Amino acid sequence: MLVHDNIVQDGLDLDLTVNNTLIDMYVKIGELANAHSVFQSSHVQNVVTWTTIITGYSVNECAFKAFQVYAQMLEKHVSPNEVTFVSIIKACPSALEVRLVHFHVVESSLAWNIFVGNALVGIYAEFGNIEDARFVFEHLIEKDVVTWSSMIEGYAQEGQVSEAFRLFTVMWQEVEPNKVTYVNLAKACTNMESVASSNLIYGTVIEEGFNSDTLLGTTMIDLYAKCGCFEDANALFKALPVRNVVTWTTMISGYALHGNIHGALKCYSGMQEEGLKPNEATFLSLLSLCNHLGLVHKGCTFFESMVLQGVIPAVEHHHCIMDLFGRTGSLKLATVVLDSSPVTPMQSPGLRSLLSHCKAHCNVGTSELIFKQVALEE
Repeated sequence: MLVHDNIVQDGLDLDLTVNNTLIDMYVKIGELANAHSVFQSSHVQNVVTWTTIITGYSVNECAFKAFQVYAQMLEKHVSPNEVTFVSIIKACPSALEVRLVHFHVVESSLAWNIFVGNALVGIYAEFGNIEDARFVFEHLIEKDVVTWSSMIEGYAQEGQVSEAFRLFTVMWQEVEPNKVTYVNLAKACTNMESVASSNLIYGTVIEEGFNSDTLLGTTMIDLYAKCGCFEDANALFKALPVRNVVTWTTMISGYALHGNIHGALKCYSGMQEEGLKPNEATFLSLLSLCNHLGLVHKGCTFFESMVLQGVIPAVEHHHCIMDLFGRTGSLKLATVVLDSSPVTPMQSPGLRSLLSHCKAHCNVGTSELIFKQVALEE
């Protein structure tokens, strides 16, 4: 890069601040190899130097590299700061690494730092270690809206809805919830499909002025649709100032869940009229609906549309159409789909159901053909 070349020519590459800025620049444009090259050639490295390269690897999901540099940093006896810890926590691939970093945090003077604490609460909750998340949460002297929202999200993910609501009630006395809090709370209700809870949340959302937010609105639509309250879901849907692919797909998914082909088709047409392109999730909902209702022609049409619109069918899409063929007795077509799946027949999640369909339709020949395909893999 021209800027970098000029810096080297002018002899400024020996300057610590200049090198740190260069590393940061390369990190932000995703050129990690260049960032690491500057890092390695730096004659002097401080905590900012180490943290910047660790952050680069963390943001770009290079966990191994991030931990490799982090280990070197500790070997050099450079003490991590709060940004270092937040970055390396976000890079943790499992709870095992989180506990290791957590141990280092406790050893440092940053054990009760709110930013580090929030990162720990969030990552523990993400990995389903809700008790560890709660331990960090309870021991934080200061808690902000991120702390509370992360903890509520953790309980929502674990299906502990009553605890999520209890925490939300306590939160009201401490800090003011934001839209992320309500999204997390709505997700908790989605798991339990509670109309009463949905109305309670939406009433509060309106009072707080978040009802025009697309993300929150889409989450509430998902909640109402899964409960089968399509009148409320449609009212919310129409009231949103901006509707994106996710919003339309959420409506389609809700109709699909309840076997409503007319509602799903209306939304599918509506989103295209607004110039929006269906995505993988849209087609998966439509194919699942066709499979559930045994609509072979519609299923084939959607599968063809998917390919024509440049959406690459994944294993789940192949499974849906294969199961649809098998369910309706079109077993030869089902084996063709099995053969064209992105994974081998043995790896296909639909293999067992296809064999069950062969048994149900007394089709021994197709069963034998499938077994031969599987045998060829071995």
